[in-house]
Amino acid sequence: MNYDEIGKFILKLRKEKGYSQNDLARMIPISRQAISKWERGVTIPDSSTLVRLSEIFDVSINELLKGEKLQNNSIEELQKTTLDIVDDSVLRTRNLKKKITILIFTILLLLISFFIYYFINSYNSIKIYYITAESEHFRVDGGLFITTSVRKYYKLDSLKYDMNMYHINNVKLYYKKNNNSRLIIDDESIDQIILDLDGYDYTFSDNDLKYVLKDSYLEINYNDDQTEIIPIHYQRSFVNDNLLFFQKKSEYNDNNNKNKYSELNRKVVEKIISSGQTNNNEYYDYFFVNDKQYRISYFKKSAKLSLYYEYNMLSNYYLYSDYVYCSNPIENCKKYYYDLAKNYIK
Repeated sequence: MNYDEIGKFILKLRKEKGYSQNDLARMIPISRQAISKWERGVTIPDSSTLVRLSEIFDVSINELLKGEKLQNNSIEELQKTTLDIVDDSVLRTRNLKKKITILIFTILLLLISFFIYYFINSYNSIKIYYITAESEHFRVDGGLFITTSVRKYYKLDSLKYDMNMYHINNVKLYYKKNNNSRLIIDDESIDQIILDLDGYDYTFSDNDLKYVLKDSYLEINYNDDQTEIIPIHYQRSFVNDNLLFFQKKSEYNDNNNKNKYSELNRKVVEKIISSGQTNNNEYYDYFFVNDKQYRISYFKKSAKLSLYYEYNMLSNYYLYSDYVYCSNPIENCKKYYYDLAKNYIK
């Protein structure tokens, strides 16, 4: 189908009738701009408009589509015109489908590329570790180490020690790599946030992260040039390794796990009372359930057993606590502690 021939034929018929484009537009009716496009071979009339033009110009629809008057209205001529229309329609449909297919493929490719980029840069890229350290005279009850693909945040809680007996001169934080100690921080205290930013002397590279987690320690200089080394322990509490739409279910959602927590709590209580970490009057220990940190403390003088929960990672403090009094620690604490803890340990 030749758009130019159809347009020239409509122009010829219009002039033969003595119509202007505006006159013809009012008769159909249609816009004058549409007629201009037909005559310039940009578009062709639709089926209903072809019927109206056939009536106005007293020609057949086949003649309009052929772009000329047929001298012999033969079957062959009509068939050829019809086949041309069919071929043109099929070709346009194929081209449209091809364009739609390319568009869909491009969109899918962009989406896949985005998800691959997101996966590579985000999956398993955030890890959070709790930090503890303890020696004969000093301890760090908590700290936080956050690693991301962009930055690392390292914060230790302040040192706990008997201030009447010890005076801190200097605290250094090291990690070992290939049997060589590398300094991270050197200061009078450690209760500060260290940001792994370019330009700082105490930064360490992503390649050194495994060495930091494997073997790092505090060197405490106190009193008259005395030194004490405290190994640092890291407990990973979170990592973003869950795939989208496939989140892990919480263990506590399973009722069968309640007995496991009950037994865990009783063992922790017994461990604290019998051989837990000590700080004068206080016996204490930590445990983790579903990436949450809890602390149990037993105060010997008051026979008070406390549970600290909902750990605030940014401030290194527990937001809430509850307790029970145990006149006979071994028996009563083991008996009543779970009744207290089961409301919070989830």
